[in-house]
Amino acid sequence: MEFPDFSGPQASDERAAIGREWLVTNGAGGYAMGTLAFARTRRYHGLLIAATRPPAGRTLLAAGCLQTVRLENGDTFDLDGELSPNGELSRDPLIFLRRFSISDGVPTWRFETPGGALSRRVFMTRGEETTWLTFTLEAGRLELRSNAPDGNAGAAPSLPLTPDPVTITLAPLVAGRDHHGLQLAGEPPRVLGAADGLVVTFPGCPSLHIRANAGEVATDGGWRRCGYLAVEQERGAPDPLEDLYQAGSITARLRVGETLAVAFTTNPDVHGLTWPRELSAVREHSRRILQFANLEREPEWVNALVLAADQFIVKRGDGETVIAGYPWFTDWGRDTMIALPGLSLAVGRPELAASLIRTFLAHESQGMIPNRFPDAGEEPEYNTVDATLWLFEALRQYVAATADDALVDEAWGALERIIVAHLRGARYGIRAEADGLLRQGDGGTQLTWMDVRIGAEAITPRSGKPVEVNALWYSALRTMSEFAATREASLDYAALAERARAGFRRYWNAATGYPFDTLDGEDGNDASLRPNAVIAASLQHSPFTRAERRLIVDVAGQELLTARGLRSLSPSDPRYRPLYLGDLDARDRAYHQGVVWGWLIGPYAEAHYRAYGQPNAALDLLRPMADHLLEAGLGSVSEIFDGDAPHAPRGCPWQAWSVAEVLRVYRLLRAAGAKNNVG
Repeated sequence: MEFPDFSGPQASDERAAIGREWLVTNGAGGYAMGTLAFARTRRYHGLLIAATRPPAGRTLLAAGCLQTVRLENGDTFDLDGELSPNGELSRDPLIFLRRFSISDGVPTWRFETPGGALSRRVFMTRGEETTWLTFTLEAGRLELRSNAPDGNAGAAPSLPLTPDPVTITLAPLVAGRDHHGLQLAGEPPRVLGAADGLVVTFPGCPSLHIRANAGEVATDGGWRRCGYLAVEQERGAPDPLEDLYQAGSITARLRVGETLAVAFTTNPDVHGLTWPRELSAVREHSRRILQFANLEREPEWVNALVLAADQFIVKRGDGETVIAGYPWFTDWGRDTMIALPGLSLAVGRPELAASLIRTFLAHESQGMIPNRFPDAGEEPEYNTVDATLWLFEALRQYVAATADDALVDEAWGALERIIVAHLRGARYGIRAEADGLLRQGDGGTQLTWMDVRIGAEAITPRSGKPVEVNALWYSALRTMSEFAATREASLDYAALAERARAGFRRYWNAATGYPFDTLDGEDGNDASLRPNAVIAASLQHSPFTRAERRLIVDVAGQELLTARGLRSLSPSDPRYRPLYLGDLDARDRAYHQGVVWGWLIGPYAEAHYRAYGQPNAALDLLRPMADHLLEAGLGSVSEIFDGDAPHAPRGCPWQAWSVAEVLRVYRLLRAAGAKNNVG
């Protein structure tokens, strides 16, 4: 499968090539990431960001590689880009770029030069901290750039490509830092040469082995002030530049049909000649993932999301977990449980769902699952009220999809402990009150998904009884009641659910025709128009009536809905902040105050379906995401977007729950539509 597939002007448009990003992962927490122009614009861009304590401890080792091609006539050009402070390319790889595609999960560039057609690929070995960079010289034709005013490349002449050899020189740019940091010149790394490459070692970091299948090796190098990190400036970095060490070079002469393959790896046993086997394994893995999903008749953008979903699945110990977003998130309990059905059940991988549930239940403590496993490997953090409740929803969907009661039997003791802890009182003031609803908040911690806090200031204070939390609490009790029908239970879950449902009637705000966002907070009931009621209305076991769901969908459709998801706050609210730009303080103040969240398009489409029973109309709400898959993280869905048009993508370009919710609800609505058609 090839998606996306840009050719001609689409591939060589400078602004788009700088803004579009690619990602490859290894299933162990390591990744490689960059732009279509191969110009670094983020501190996270690099050829090898290794997970030194899988899936955490991510360390930038290979930041990039200067790539120079010399033709037989002596002409040279660059295959990598570098931004100058004015935002333009000072090293321009787009002159001869004719096509970019992601083929079976492998980013592929095709350059057509007077010396031949040159293809470049980037991929990672599964389960290993190894990235491959390959160059293959092929025969072909050179499509010259058009001078027509409309830039129509089809009007340009073409020339046959002579199969002359080309010489490629690669100069690795290396680092030895946490992937969140920036590197300044200092003590140089130790660089050792070998017959097939280089070994680079920074203090405190694993050695980076650079292994080639051909070429001459040189060890001369030095510090280099490298490209302008434009995205870091947008995010408030005061000096968006970085020093990288140019560690020698590898120079090889290629004839038509030959490939130069270079491995950037922490494994000293990797050999450059094994690249064909590794490439075949990556492609076969992608094809197998698509076979599991069984989506042959669906649009290519849906299949692209299936491959994107697989990138978030990584090993943690003997089980699996979910990276919440690339490049900077680790595995979060809330994100994992929300994303679990879409990343596993919707793509034909139920065994993965079971593994993820087991992984997090293994870390259950005092009736809660972790909210976050820190990147530096510290103890898990439990600062969440909703992650544990989302686990019940994930387990409910797993049983509905598989009829596997064995997992419920295995988890039953932990599930009952969780409910008891919530009834009696858990961390952070979480406890059920006389009205059957959960209260949460200790005044010092933000526990819901709207979790931003700046010092002592809660940007979205939601202490009390948040609407989506209590909808999840009700759903969890209903689910336990269903499970208890064939098991010995210590509580009357049906009665508990009924009491919560009765208490939930308090949420309806007759003055606005929309539910309160939070009840019984420090300042009473919060009538802010936010998307949390939509989450509550989307659940199969929702405490809202169908008539109430319709009102919620209608109001949210007018105030919150965009083509990229739901705004986190209505534009009519004086606190509305639509732009996610500036330093961390400015961005945090906008994060949940108007910024659009991509994952919420899933709950909105599902709530629309449950309110109106029209699966095709609900599907139409998801289809605009197909265009987004071509504008930021290629083949994936971003974390957030600006609240105002044109809704520029922001945050993580690859976000697990954004991808998962589009997939999950797409499959749900397609199945509902097929059932209606049969009926």
